[in-house]
Amino acid sequence: MSSRNGKGITLTDLIVGAALCVILMVAMVPAAGVLDDARNKAACAHNLKLIAAAMSTYSNDNNGKYPRTTRDYEHPDNLVAYTSVKCTNPFDEKNGMQVNDVTAGLYLLIRVEKLDPAVFICPSTKAKALTFGKGAGAIAEKTTDISNFPSGDYLSYSGSCPFPGRIALTTQWVWDSTITTDGPLVSDMNPGSDAVLHVTARSTAAELAKANSLNHGGTGQNVLYGDYHVEFTTTPFCGIKDDTGARDNIFSRSTVQHAIHNAGDKPGKEDLKGDPIFGPPTDAYDSVMLPTANYKAAKAK
Repeated sequence: MSSRNGKGITLTDLIVGAALCVILMVAMVPAAGVLDDARNKAACAHNLKLIAAAMSTYSNDNNGKYPRTTRDYEHPDNLVAYTSVKCTNPFDEKNGMQVNDVTAGLYLLIRVEKLDPAVFICPSTKAKALTFGKGAGAIAEKTTDISNFPSGDYLSYSGSCPFPGRIALTTQWVWDSTITTDGPLVSDMNPGSDAVLHVTARSTAAELAKANSLNHGGTGQNVLYGDYHVEFTTTPFCGIKDDTGARDNIFSRSTVQHAIHNAGDKPGKEDLKGDPIFGPPTDAYDSVMLPTANYKAAKAK
């Protein structure tokens, strides 16, 4: 049994000191987690700014147009992702390039603008950057040997679907440098879950968290906008304002009724079919960020 002698340390002192150390360590764990999240969000936002610079250069070199590959005007609802990886020409439909591929346009920024594949990886996710060369793990020798991301394992972001629906095509929907300043270009990946369809702008924070990107644990998503600024939003209702002032849900398609109201048009068969999330924008105010996190690579050709 220890006793205090004026300079000595008692057993009680050691126990109390150890307990305080444990308490401090426990308290520091969530603080470190918050710091890591903040760093990852900042790094993710920086990635989107680099993508913005590449999109700007691509646009300047292509008469204002933003990147997208070949499309089917008659069937815009037949969208795919991660297809035609081994095609050497992303615009050669006759030699196997799949039409309406929503990820092939993003890959053009690597292929044409020499953007580092690591820029397409959010540090909060488990995705890994494409590698090229002759070493182990290389996808191909050169970036121009392929025309797409092989799967979602190599991509953390969604791009605004560049293939408009029929009504959108006849209105002021655009995919070029004239897009409005609140028009989303690229964002943290669309979760693609049913929760996306069951929230409104008035939903609670807890409900909206279920419809936010999974990249940052449902806390929100970084979004790159038409004026090239990046903003972290805590709601998917962060897209273009319509004529009523309401903001679009960037992770789902607008309803056909919404499209008719805004376009003064009547729905056709093509407007009434298709996935409510993985489909083309329905009007000039609609943006759909694709691909989704739950899009299976097995669909790819």
